[in-house]
Amino acid sequence: MRVALDTNRYVDLCKGVTATVALLESCEEVLLPFVVLGELRAGFAHDAPRRTSGSSGVSS
Repeated sequence: MRVALDTNRYVDLCKGVTATVALLESCEEVLLPFVVLGELRAGFAHDAPRRTSGSSGVSS
Protein backbone atom coordinates (compact mmCIF):
# COMPACT_ATOMS: atom_id res chain seq x y z
CA MET A 1 0.00 0.00 0.00
CA ARG A 2 1.13 3.56 -0.73
CA VAL A 3 0.01 6.53 1.31
CA ALA A 4 0.57 10.27 1.08
CA LEU A 5 0.82 12.06 4.41
CA ASP A 6 -0.79 15.37 5.10
CA THR A 7 0.68 17.75 7.66
CA ASN A 8 -1.62 16.56 10.45
CA ARG A 9 -0.63 12.91 10.00
CA TYR A 10 3.06 13.90 9.94
CA VAL A 11 2.55 15.57 13.33
CA ASP A 12 0.74 12.44 14.57
CA LEU A 13 3.70 10.35 13.43
CA CYS A 14 6.14 12.61 15.27
CA LYS A 15 3.99 12.39 18.41
CA GLY A 16 3.90 8.59 18.15
CA VAL A 17 0.13 8.25 17.68
CA THR A 18 -0.29 4.48 17.70
CA ALA A 19 -2.83 4.22 14.87
CA THR A 20 -0.75 6.41 12.55
CA VAL A 21 2.50 4.59 13.33
CA ALA A 22 0.86 1.18 12.80
CA LEU A 23 -0.63 2.22 9.47
CA LEU A 24 2.64 3.64 8.18
CA GLU A 25 4.63 0.60 9.30
CA SER A 26 2.44 -1.55 7.05
CA CYS A 27 2.98 0.61 3.95
CA GLU A 28 5.37 -0.07 1.11
CA GLU A 29 5.72 3.64 0.37
CA VAL A 30 5.03 6.79 2.37
CA LEU A 31 4.90 9.94 0.28
CA LEU A 32 5.15 13.58 1.38
CA PRO A 33 3.50 15.87 -1.16
CA PHE A 34 5.40 19.02 -2.08
CA VAL A 35 2.76 21.21 -0.43
CA VAL A 36 3.21 19.32 2.86
CA LEU A 37 6.98 19.79 2.67
CA GLY A 38 6.41 23.52 2.18
CA GLU A 39 4.03 23.70 5.14
CA LEU A 40 6.50 21.85 7.36
CA ARG A 41 9.41 23.99 6.26
CA ALA A 42 7.44 27.18 6.90
CA GLY A 43 6.43 25.89 10.33
CA PHE A 44 10.01 24.97 11.22
CA ALA A 45 11.28 28.37 10.03
CA HIS A 46 8.58 30.17 11.99
CA ASP A 47 9.38 28.23 15.16
CA ALA A 48 13.20 28.47 14.89
CA PRO A 49 13.58 32.03 16.27
CA ARG A 50 11.58 31.08 19.39
CA ARG A 51 13.72 28.01 20.01
CA THR A 52 17.00 29.91 19.68
CA SER A 53 15.94 32.90 21.80
CA GLY A 54 14.37 30.81 24.54
CA SER A 55 11.12 32.76 24.19
CA SER A 56 7.79 31.00 24.12
CA GLY A 57 6.64 33.43 21.45
CA VAL A 58 3.75 34.57 23.62
CA SER A 59 3.78 38.19 24.64
CA SER A 60 1.84 39.59 27.57
